[in-house]
Amino acid sequence: MHRTYLTDYLLKVRQDPFTLGVASGDPEPDSVVLWTRLTGVPELPLSVPWQLSADPAGARVLREGVADALPEWGHSVHVEVEDLEPSTEYYFRFRHGRHLSLTGRTRTTPHPVALEPLRLAVTSGDALPSAADLVLCLGEHRPSGPVREQRERAMARLTPAAQLARASAPQVCTWGPGELSGEWVAACRAYYEHQPLRAASRPDGGRMPIYRSLRWGRLLALRLVDTQQYRQTGSLLGAGQERWLAGELGRRRPLWDVVAGHGSVAELTGERLGALWRRARVESPLVLRGGPGPAGTRQVAGAPELAAGVAGSLLCEIDERLWRARFPGPGGPGNLAFPRQCEATALSEGSPSSA
Repeated sequence: MHRTYLTDYLLKVRQDPFTLGVASGDPEPDSVVLWTRLTGVPELPLSVPWQLSADPAGARVLREGVADALPEWGHSVHVEVEDLEPSTEYYFRFRHGRHLSLTGRTRTTPHPVALEPLRLAVTSGDALPSAADLVLCLGEHRPSGPVREQRERAMARLTPAAQLARASAPQVCTWGPGELSGEWVAACRAYYEHQPLRAASRPDGGRMPIYRSLRWGRLLALRLVDTQQYRQTGSLLGAGQERWLAGELGRRRPLWDVVAGHGSVAELTGERLGALWRRARVESPLVLRGGPGPAGTRQVAGAPELAAGVAGSLLCEIDERLWRARFPGPGGPGNLAFPRQCEATALSEGSPSSA
């Protein structure tokens, strides 16, 4: 009976179930996550065919399969595609019934020993990213309310331009307080359902491990911290996450070592972070921050901090010598450049130069 109903439903379905678009995320040298979420479908387990190709038209199919879209996870789809080539561009799409999704573009990160430049778009809130190799989403700082309904309304308002921007490059994301208001377990589930996250970040009751690290070859290491879930007296990150961060900072040295998260100036870039950098002898640290405060840059804890603001964006062009940051819009700091330093202490003595 269930199989007969589904067959009939797939033949007759008329409403586009891909109104929330597609996205990809958490890229590695040999894998990436593909995401979509069905809307307007029955409360039943559904199957969603997916396809990864070497060209936008889908003529050269490299991988394909069928993913589960379960009602208990809001019919979200998270496909972790493995055995890919480093530094390679791919295109992907989903199908449900006679409907095809928007075609998304993604890419893998460079080989761990490769030295490749990076074009990094940083966003906070609902700001749209610039065209980039990788998009860093630093969470939202919005009023409280019913979390699931609030996020679904926000996603439903995605314009074609916003959907294209979200589909155009892989993203790594973390949350802000606005995404976690209301009941905690429901907020975690809603966040997972709407983001291209790996199974390792899937909520388990009231726990959702979201802090993680991403490397862009040997050019850059991005430490994405969780500033909402582990707060303790005297510590924004909590003892366990601080130990993880200290271990990450002590690993093989990238040319740029970046900590990114959502929080106020005092919370995210306090003296505790500077102490971790000094203890690990990090040579070229940098902070990317979303949340309260204006967009711009300043020196904190012996390193530059680039802030996207509550709902802003910036574009970073990074190579082995220089970190260039472009702040769009009137009244902002404009274009800035930071040279890579040999020691973190030397960085605090200089100031960013205009680019």
